[in-house]
Amino acid sequence: MLTLLLKAMFLGVCVAAPVGPISVLNINRTLQKGVLIGYVSSFGIATADMVYAAMAAFSLTVALSLLVALKFWFGLFGGIALAYLGYKVLKNPLPETSVNLSNRKKPLAIFTSIFFLTLSNPMTVLTFLALFASITENIIEENVATSFIMTVGVFLGALSWHLILCTVVGTVKHKMSPSVMQYVNYCSGIFLLGFGIYQLALLFLEYQQ
Repeated sequence: MLTLLLKAMFLGVCVAAPVGPISVLNINRTLQKGVLIGYVSSFGIATADMVYAAMAAFSLTVALSLLVALKFWFGLFGGIALAYLGYKVLKNPLPETSVNLSNRKKPLAIFTSIFFLTLSNPMTVLTFLALFASITENIIEENVATSFIMTVGVFLGALSWHLILCTVVGTVKHKMSPSVMQYVNYCSGIFLLGFGIYQLALLFLEYQQ
C-alpha cells in the first residue's frame, strides 16, 4: 500500500508540475499577496485535483458522464474567469503594499475561486483514469482502500508541488526589484488573458462545428 501511495503522489506531482494557467495564477498570487495566500491557493488546487482523482479512482461513471456533458460550460466559465484575472493583473501589476493589505480577499474566497477554476477543466479526470489504470495493472483486487489511497496520494503529491513552488517564489520575491516584479506580473497577466481568450476561441470553433 505504501508503494501505491508513493506512485499516486508521483502522479499528483506529474499532473501539477506542467506550467499552465492555474500554476501561473498561483505564482502571481504569491508575488502579489504573499506566500500565505499562495499556500491557500495551493490547497484549493490540490483539493480540486483530489475531487477529479476520486471520480477516477472510484469509477463514478454518472459523475464522469455529467462532466463530459457540461464540458462546454466548464470551459466557458474557465475562459472568462482567466481572461478577467489576466486583465486585473495587467491593470494593477504591482504587488500589494501595506496601504491596501486590508483589501485582501478572505482565505475562503481565495480557496474557492482557484478551486472552481481548477475544476473548470473536466478533461483532467480522463488523465487520472489513464494514469490510475497504469499503476493498478498489477493489483489483483481493487477495493475501496486502494481507491482511497490513490485519491489521498494525488492530493498529497499535488499539494506538495504547489507548496514548494510558492515557497520558492516567495523566497525569490524578496530579491526582486520593483521593476522586475512589475515585469513578471505583466507577463503573467498577458499569459492569463491570452490563455483565457484562447480557451474561449476553441470553444467557439467547436460550437461552430
